[in-house]
Amino acid sequence: MRRFSKPYFLTSIHDFKENLKQIRLASVVLQSIVFFLLWVLSSDFVFSLFCDSQFSDFVKNQFK
Repeated sequence: MRRFSKPYFLTSIHDFKENLKQIRLASVVLQSIVFFLLWVLSSDFVFSLFCDSQFSDFVKNQFK
């Protein structure tokens, strides 16, 4: 049987706060990755690689 220096309730609150920090950090990282991917996919370079110019103009006009 382990003995806690703090009451168990307080240690669980501390762990919850630490987990919340990690979750916030992970969500910020995921959001930045998603925004970066959207930016890359909307660039002309990717359109010119995968699509002909008429199709890329059509897609750009749809998203204006």
